[in-house]
Amino acid sequence: MYKDTFEFCTKGEIKNLLLSGEKLVYADNGIDEFVVRYNDLPDFIVDMSRSMGNRCELKVYKYPAESMTPILTTIGEFLDRCDHDVRADIIDRLVAVQTEVDTKSYRIINEYDLEVVKEDIDKNISVKILNLWLSDYGDIRCNASISVNGKEKANIITSFERDYYPDWKNSQNDYKEEIKDEWEKYLHLPKISKCSKLMQEIYDNVCESEATMCHITNDDWKELYADRFTNKDITKLKEEVKKYKLDDVITFDDREYKIIGWGNLETSFNDDRKLERNKEMER
Repeated sequence: MYKDTFEFCTKGEIKNLLLSGEKLVYADNGIDEFVVRYNDLPDFIVDMSRSMGNRCELKVYKYPAESMTPILTTIGEFLDRCDHDVRADIIDRLVAVQTEVDTKSYRIINEYDLEVVKEDIDKNISVKILNLWLSDYGDIRCNASISVNGKEKANIITSFERDYYPDWKNSQNDYKEEIKDEWEKYLHLPKISKCSKLMQEIYDNVCESEATMCHITNDDWKELYADRFTNKDITKLKEEVKKYKLDDVITFDDREYKIIGWGNLETSFNDDRKLERNKEMER
């Protein structure tokens, strides 16, 4: 049976994966549910199918779960329905393990062990509110630091509805609890330090702007950016926008603007650069 095919992560390995922000997915084979590293997904699809006599119909979802709509489904070891970006990520490896090469060695996560580890992390999560302000969009913005066992893991900006918190300046304990309840979401935000210098600069401009926006006209580009960035940097930025699904917070060639960074860009990343700076200050 398929359970003899797979090696499972230890609880320590599960904890490290959750706290590292590693990209994971849920996989449901109709009998059991597992969590799998995104990079192992092609091998997992083939191994799971063959271990079940090629009668497996997988449903794979984002992790942490954002919706009940799967990002892919399979018939046997072959894709049935699949998000375009996911297909682009996995298809070459999937075809290779279907036809040419052996699947690699990897470990998957048992859902029961996952819940045990999450409960343990829940007890050791702490949140520090660093700053609060009202944005031009009418919501409450909150810059917070998230730590586990006293070690800082994320520096994030999130948003709360003003209607829920009329006394918004004195609701810090409520904000902390909301952030603690969704720590997985925040720890799985992409790390800004892994992005291009142009993405980092636009992100910083949005965060530092009183209007929570970054407008770069063609003239601005020539005067302020062209000596440091080229069209290759814009191409890289567009690839990042696609990769991180930021189409609604970074736009291009909008009237006189070459690039616009919109307000919710600041809620889209873990600013891990600040974690490194804080570590250096502690030394």
